Amino acid sequence: MTAAAPPTSLGRAGELHRRRHGPAASARARAPRAHAGGTRAAARSRGTGSLDLQSRETSLDVTATRFDPVWIVGAWPGRLDGTARLRAGLAPEPNAALDAIALAGELRGYPVTLRGAAAVMGSDRYRLDALRLDSGANRVVLTGRSTASGSTSTVDAKLDELDLLVPDVDGALTAKLAIDGTWQEPRGDGEIALRNVTYAGVTVQRLDVRGAAGLAADARVDLDGRGRRARARPAARERARRHRRRHGRRARGAHRAQGRGRRLERRGDGRPCRGRVARHAR
Repeated sequence: MTAAAPPTSLGRAGELHRRRHGPAASARARAPRAHAGGTRAAARSRGTGSLDLQSRETSLDVTATRFDPVWIVGAWPGRLDGTARLRAGLAPEPNAALDAIALAGELRGYPVTLRGAAAVMGSDRYRLDALRLDSGANRVVLTGRSTASGSTSTVDAKLDELDLLVPDVDGALTAKLAIDGTWQEPRGDGEIALRNVTYAGVTVQRLDVRGAAGLAADARVDLDGRGRRARARPAARERARRHRRRHGRRARGAHRAQGRGRRLERRGDGRPCRGRVARHAR
């Protein structure tokens, strides 16, 4: 049996061709890809495996050619080639898993490789098995899972070029974080270091933060930070001068956030500073 239809995925039109021979099936998907110069090159995904119409499950070995990640994240254009094993079903709820991911190509102009495994179940549960992105000296490794009661994940990142993943942000980031809690109220514990990070005309030369924080109303907040003053472009420097003329060149203060008595104590004298965010009893 051969069928063709123009389904739409993530707002993009394509074609699906399926041939069935007894209990086995093979599938091939093809979608157009537009280039900045106006020319078009074909992006293809070809899968071979089984399709069970009774249980509504499929298992395919997928080969991708010139897959564009912008289909998933609009800010990540590129081209990826490689293979993965896809398992998907509709019962008891929609689910999909990609195992043995082995992709290589280009992301936002950087050469990259992607390895590991990932799965999604329903609308709010996931599993990440050492999902790893590498580009030269840059790496991001995600491991974790979520259930109905919460999630646990780890992030190990070393990015000498933040622009690889975050558009319009230059600089370097190193992070080792353990994240748990829920989507609405996550908690994080670990350390983050920024070096020469520039965004919207402001550069943070150095910032080191370690400790724990969460978004829940009763979450523990205990962060230690150390940094060096930021350099700003002329317009930002002029705003800073006006602020100093109005409020004085040196300042000290304690700032209390809304709710549950969290307080930030910091120095504003323009020199390298140390700070701490800690919970205080009312």
